[in-house]
Amino acid sequence: MEVTDFDPAIKYCNKAIYLDPENAMHGQPGSILSSIGKNEEALKCIDKALKIDPDNGEIWASKEWYSHLTETSKKPGNVSIKPWN
Repeated sequence: MEVTDFDPAIKYCNKAIYLDPENAMHGQPGSILSSIGKNEEALKCIDKALKIDPDNGEIWASKEWYSHLTETSKKPGNVSIKPWN
């Protein structure tokens, strides 16, 4: 089964963040956005999560990975890593 509509997942993550804005869940929409190739938007989510939980190694690892994907996709002549299908 192929998942192609990530909007409901992002919607529910945003609702959870609304209900508990001090939860580091802010990084979860970043994971979803990155999986569809929106790495710059993912980085914004990760930065919000790091403000809440700056000692979270998992969030820092995600930030490094999304930063790498963003830079890789901007290099001329470079084939970017395709999002999951």
